[in-house]
Amino acid sequence: SAATGRADLLRASRGGRIGTGGKAVVSLRFDHNLGGFDEKIKPLLLERGIPATMPCFVDMMNPQPGYSNDDSAAAGKTWTDLAQNFYRGIEVFSHSYSHQDAATSEDLEREIVQSRSQLESNVPDLRVHGWGMPGVGGTQYMGWWKAWVEPETRLSHPAGQLLGSTYGTYNVSGYGYNELGKAQSRY
Repeated sequence: SAATGRADLLRASRGGRIGTGGKAVVSLRFDHNLGGFDEKIKPLLLERGIPATMPCFVDMMNPQPGYSNDDSAAAGKTWTDLAQNFYRGIEVFSHSYSHQDAATSEDLEREIVQSRSQLESNVPDLRVHGWGMPGVGGTQYMGWWKAWVEPETRLSHPAGQLLGSTYGTYNVSGYGYNELGKAQSRY
């Protein structure tokens, strides 16, 4: 399936499955406030050699009219700044196109699929392997948050089909599958 293929590509990009010798794993994810991240968090991570993931939405570099989450803006950052983070080991996930609800099939396509291609277009060396669901109201991606509870519903939902065919790993409302195919909580 497309989802299995994407997960295999993700594992291959990491050099295969990652073994932990039975030890617990902690994953650090910082949510799209690139200005604050660069100023406060990135120096601490680099100093300690700690990798992290940053979900970014395409419009964060230039929020569209009506976007009300001002703390999520890139605060004057550019695509070059995002690229520099990527080159320093900060993994970039898609966090949608606009950080807004997707209430139609066309919206889902834009927010899920086109967001990946736009992120990769703006940072040419970047390969976006993962998705972090934005916190949105409204239909919550045509009921995707509610569909998440049951694996059968999750996989057959239109958002689930697009996510599975576009990304190697994804999460919603803090829960998802990691690169090893294990369920985990992270947010």
